[in-house]
Amino acid sequence: MKKSCLMIVCLAFLLAFSAGCKSSTGTKHTEEIKVWDYFTGKQQDLYHELVEQYNRSQDRYKVVTEYIP
Repeated sequence: MKKSCLMIVCLAFLLAFSAGCKSSTGTKHTEEIKVWDYFTGKQQDLYHELVEQYNRSQDRYKVVTEYIP
């Protein structure tokens, strides 16, 4: 009986402390990645569409393209 009571107290103690260890998910940090490209015309349109699809698919990284002639 004493052993089961001790186990219940230890479990309650463990649950109380693990509740305080919750990571903060309220703050989202988006890391920006710049990609240089040299595409023109239809290739540039398709490339930018792919980048936009990627940016919409997740929120950890944001890809920003820059045209370099």
